[in-house]
Amino acid sequence: AARTTVCDARHEGQQEFAGQPGFLANASAFGFTNTTGVACAPFPPFATTPSAQFCSAANLVAPNAASTYVFADYTGHSTTKTNAILADFVKGL
Repeated sequence: AARTTVCDARHEGQQEFAGQPGFLANASAFGFTNTTGVACAPFPPFATTPSAQFCSAANLVAPNAASTYVFADYTGHSTTKTNAILADFVKGL
């Protein structure tokens, strides 16, 4: 599909980044130590399962989880560090 706008190009770039098996396989090169678990713990009574929506420093599974885990919750939301890496990737398109 032809790119018609900068927005289209960036969206394609986001999909390309997210689908890169090399990113997860080489996550340690980015400083990640966990690529399968989630950084957020449940936050009752609002969330009984890990949820990025209700995640803060108060309910991380480890004090540094936002920078060492790839995923915030089991639905695939990214942690702060993963989002920063994705943003740098998109800015470079």
